[in-house]
Amino acid sequence: MNKEDLVNMIAAKTRLTKKETTHILDSLTETIMETVASGDKVVLVGFGTFGAIC
Repeated sequence: MNKEDLVNMIAAKTRLTKKETTHILDSLTETIMETVASGDKVVLVGFGTFGAIC
């Protein structure tokens, strides 16, 4: 699955537009990257943990 596939599936399930869904997905990934870059970690229970590799 690529980003476009993911956007299409989320948009269909939420009835948001593809543009809105892309904005949300981009905001999510950007927030995770910024948080990890600042030295913190992000834990999404049932999905995964994101953190810097030391």
